[in-house]
Amino acid sequence: MRDSLWNHIESLDDVPPHLLHEIEHFFQVYKDLEDKKTGTDGWYGRDQAKTIIRECRERYYEEGDPGAE
Repeated sequence: MRDSLWNHIESLDDVPPHLLHEIEHFFQVYKDLEDKKTGTDGWYGRDQAKTIIRECRERYYEEGDPGAE
């Protein structure tokens, strides 16, 4: 199912810049109250995201669920 609010977005260029800043800011500070540090590394495109997701899935299936122990 497609969300009519977002279905026009095909790449990061289609996302309003202010929204990208808001999302990045969230991920920079969302752990502050737990005294944990987070960081961001900018934005990458769809192809890079798919590569990272695939690599993570492969690692998960090769190494198993680290929370299952």
